[in-house]
Amino acid sequence: MLCFALLAHQDEKALLQQIRNIRKYNGHHVKIVLYNGGKNPNFGKKVCKTANVMYCPHSRPLAWGKTGRSHYDVMRWLEENKVKYDYLAVLDSDVLFVRGGLEKWLEKQLNGYDCVLPVFRHETAPETTTWTPGTTMWKEWSRWKPFFNSSHFYGTFNPLQVYRHGIIRSMLARIDKSKLERLLRDTKVFALDEMIYITTAVLCGGRCKEY
Repeated sequence: MLCFALLAHQDEKALLQQIRNIRKYNGHHVKIVLYNGGKNPNFGKKVCKTANVMYCPHSRPLAWGKTGRSHYDVMRWLEENKVKYDYLAVLDSDVLFVRGGLEKWLEKQLNGYDCVLPVFRHETAPETTTWTPGTTMWKEWSRWKPFFNSSHFYGTFNPLQVYRHGIIRSMLARIDKSKLERLLRDTKVFALDEMIYITTAVLCGGRCKEY
């Protein structure tokens, strides 16, 4: 069972079209959960009701480039509510089309792996990276290093990161929730969602693959 975590913040007509596209090309059995990152607390609620989409109540306003907590909020809400799924695929509001065959393709890609990502990079030292999100993480590494309990971290590109449910359970068990909340409140790391989840997955023993 494939579940899409959909981050959106405006334009309910576009949101509804995105949901219709996902269902048309991937089947009506797929699950979708909306994270409302906009300032309007009612955004998407009507669409979710009419389109049979779950709404994440942990949603909150997020700024561009500072959407790092949305995956965590969705993951923990799905777990709190014992939602059944096999794979969680992350989408942004600008991904309007996901072609047919994705679920079967993911089953093949995930054979022997816990997550698949469009990019898989290993960050070992600040002087060796020219990747903008990575450079912002290195600037705060003294604060994030104790959270990861690691001397290095990993990176990817955000849309269509896909994680098995099993590795998500391990990730949530590893995360120090109070420490993470403090870091999320104060961090200036850009595109944190391209680092925190893949790093946590690998540190949990997850086998990750670039596609």
